[in-house]
Amino acid sequence: MKTFDGDKKLKSELIKKLKNHQKLDTFIQGDWLTDIKVKGNGFKGCFYGCTMQTSENPIEQFSDKYNIDLWYCHLTEKLFEKLPDGDYQKFPLESIKILPVGINFNKIKSKFHYNLLMDKEHGSINYCGDNKECIDAIKQCADLFKVDFDKIDESAARSAAESAAESAARSAARSAAWSAAWSAAESARSAAESAAESAARSAAWSAAWSARSAAESAWSAHYIWLRNMLFEVIKTNI
Repeated sequence: MKTFDGDKKLKSELIKKLKNHQKLDTFIQGDWLTDIKVKGNGFKGCFYGCTMQTSENPIEQFSDKYNIDLWYCHLTEKLFEKLPDGDYQKFPLESIKILPVGINFNKIKSKFHYNLLMDKEHGSINYCGDNKECIDAIKQCADLFKVDFDKIDESAARSAAESAAESAARSAARSAAWSAAWSAAESARSAAESAAESAARSAAWSAAWSARSAAESAWSAHYIWLRNMLFEVIKTNI
C-alpha cells in the first residue's frame, strides 16, 4: 500500500508542479495530453496526463513516482473528468495537498465506499425505495467496509466483497428506484434525443436542451458531493 512513504520532499515537489500547472491553466478534461503547447510548461492535458506529460499509462507512472495508492489515482482522475468548469481545474492540487505524508489509504477506501452506499442523502441505499431485498443487499456490502483491511486476508475479503456486490446488483436491478440520479439523467437524455429527432420547431429544441442541461447539472452535483465526501473522509482519518 502506497502512502507517500514519509517523503515530504516528494510531496513538496509535486505540489509545486501542480501549482504551476494550475497557474498556467494547463489542465483540461477529455484528453490525456494534447498538442497544445504552453510556453515553458509542456503540453495541456488532464490531471495525470498533464502532470506526467505523457499519454502512456500516466496514472500508473504517477502512482509509482510519487508513491500514491493507485486506487486514489484512478478515483481522482474520474472525479477530475466529471467536475464542472471552475472546479476541475483546482482539483488536482486540492487532492494532493489534502493527503498527509504516511496516510493509510485502506482506512480512506473503507470509509469512502461505506458512505457511497449508506450516506443518508446520497448513498445507493436511498434508491432502493421499499425493496427490502435491495436494502439488505446494500447493507451487506456496506458491512464489508466496516472491517480493518490491514488485518484481514485480502483474497478472502475480495471474494466476500464480490459475492455481496453481485447480490446487491441483482437486487438493485429489480428495483425501479435503484438509482434516482441515473434514472433522472437517462430520462432527461432520452427526452432530449426524442425531442431533437421529432421536432423541427425551436420550442422543441429548447425543451430538449433544457432536459440535457438538467441532466448535466444533476451529474455535476453528484460529483461535487463525491469530491467533498472524499476530502471529508481524508480529514477525519488523519
